[in-house]
Parts: sequence; C-alpha cells; structure tokens
Amino acid sequence: MTKTIRRPIFALVCCFASALCLLAAGMPAESAPMRAENAELSGGAELESSYVVGSELRIPDADLVWDGRTYDAESMLYFPGGNAVSAETVVLEERGKYTLEYRAETETGILLSHKLAFVASDPLYSLSGRFSSAQYGTVPHAEERPGVVAALASGESLLFNQRIDLNGATADDTIAELFVAPQQQGLADALNVVFLLTDADDPSNTVTVTAKRLDRTPL
Repeated sequence: MTKTIRRPIFALVCCFASALCLLAAGMPAESAPMRAENAELSGGAELESSYVVGSELRIPDADLVWDGRTYDAESMLYFPGGNAVSAETVVLEERGKYTLEYRAETETGILLSHKLAFVASDPLYSLSGRFSSAQYGTVPHAEERPGVVAALASGESLLFNQRIDLNGATADDTIAELFVAPQQQGLADALNVVFLLTDADDPSNTVTVTAKRLDRTPL
C-alpha cells in the first residue's frame, strides 16, 4: 500500500514563498524624480498682469534653461476653478487667478518648471442694453472733469464692476460722483437717477439710492 507524503511539498511551497519575500525585500525602492521649479524661462514669453474675462489668450512659446542647456518646453494653463488645458489659444472664461506653467525634462530625468500668474476680471464698466453708450472722456464745458461719459437709453443701465470697500465708511465718504449733461441745456433728460449697490458676495443683498430731480436741477 502506497502512502502519500505531503510534508516535502508543503516545505517546498514555504521555501518558494520565502524566496519571493527575500527577493522583494532586496529590491530598491523607486525614487521620485528630481524637480527644479526655478528653471530660467527663455524665448520672450511675456504676459500681462491682468486680462478681461472673455478675452482670447494666445499662449506664447518658450524654452527652459537649466545648467547652461536649453530644453523645449510644453505649456499648461490652470484655471481658477481647477481645470487645466494645453492649447495654443485659450478663452479666459473664468474670473480669478490663472497660472501658466512651462515644463520640460532633462536627459537625467530632472523635471523642469517655470510658472507665470495673472488674473482675469470683469471690465471696469459695461452696459445692460445695446441702445446705450459709454466711454472714458469729457463733455463740453466740463473738460477739466474727465470720467466715464455715458448716454443711457430708457430702461438701460451702466454697470460698474469694481468693488467698493465700505468697511469703516461714513456719511462723509464719497463712493460715487456724477453730473448730468443734458442734450439740450435747461431741458431735463430724466426725472431721477437710480444707484443700485449690490453685495459682491451675495447678489441678493442690495441697497437702492434714488437721486431725484429738483426744480432747478435738470437731469
């Protein structure tokens, strides 16, 4: 009668597993690639410090210089919301801070990087309709007082996008100043002017101020 001996097989399996453990322990851990984020940027890549939301930005070509050698660089533009895109031209659809990163890799595996930052914001002012106009300049008889000269159609408005910090403001502080230049002197163009102040962080929080026409003050 033949007996089956299982112990040597079990020992062989144990030895094989031990060999795998020893082999894994003897393998060196993979080291992370070296990074150099202060590589010199060459090629004349320049950006403005700020742009208007909705404008198209052409990404300039550039190279990175490291240890006396020049490397072709790839670009990546990071949006304020966290998205990133690599393209020749990009439409700045978001408000906030953008970061343009140029990257390259050396023959020895060093990852080179150089970053440029800029912001995109709304225009200083805009119009709510197509029948009004606004531009910076002066009006006749008031050349010494330049500003935004607006001609507003009925029902349309002029929107200023610049934030006004009212912290600590009092009744003696001026937040807006204007004068009316009617098309025909002495004939009122409007009965009143309405100012709508909107909370930059909460658009539902508003304050309305109405400047009404007085008998001897044509609007």
